[in-house]
Amino acid sequence: MPDAVDVIGFLGTGRMGMPMCANLVRAGHVVVAHDLRAELETPVSASGARWASTAAEAAAVADVLITIASLIGALFLVIPGVILFTLFAITGPVVNIEHLGAIPAMKRSAGLVRPHFWLVFFLVTLPLLVEHQAIHWAHELVFGHALIEVFIVQGITGMIVGSFVGLVEVNVAYALVAQDRARIPSASG
Repeated sequence: MPDAVDVIGFLGTGRMGMPMCANLVRAGHVVVAHDLRAELETPVSASGARWASTAAEAAAVADVLITIASLIGALFLVIPGVILFTLFAITGPVVNIEHLGAIPAMKRSAGLVRPHFWLVFFLVTLPLLVEHQAIHWAHELVFGHALIEVFIVQGITGMIVGSFVGLVEVNVAYALVAQDRARIPSASG
C-alpha cells in the first residue's frame, strides 16, 4: 500500500487552477501553491492553501506536485483554433455568394482569407473573441443574480456584437470574392 500524501504542491492558480486548489483544501488536503502572478497570493491564502514564493519552494515541500500549464494549452490548442477560425470565418457568406457546399466553401474561404489574414482577424475574429470575453465578464458581474438577468445581459451583448460582426463578415466576404474575381480573367472574355 502506498504512503499517504501529506502535502500537495500546486503550480498555477489561475482561472482553472484556483478552484482545483480550493477543492483540494476543502477535501482536507494540505496544499502549498504558487503562481507566477504574485497578486494571486491573497485568493490562494483565502482558500486555505499556503502560498509558496517560488515554484521550487512548493515543489520542495510537496509529496505530490500538480501543475496547471495553461500557456502550453494556449500554444497548442487556442492559437491553432483561432487561426483555423479566421481562415474559415467567411465560409457562411461564401456558401451564399458562390452557391457552394460546406466543404468547398471552407476551402474557398481559406483561399480568400489567407492573403488577407490579418484584415479578417481584426474585423471578424477579434471582435468575436472580445464578445466572448464580454459575456464572461457580464456573467461574473451578475453571478448570483437571477438567471433571467444573466440571460438578458448575455443576449444583449451577443445581439449587438454578433450583428455587427455578421455584417462585417458578409461585407468582407463580398469584397474578397470581388477582388479575387477581378484578379482572375474570365474564361469567356
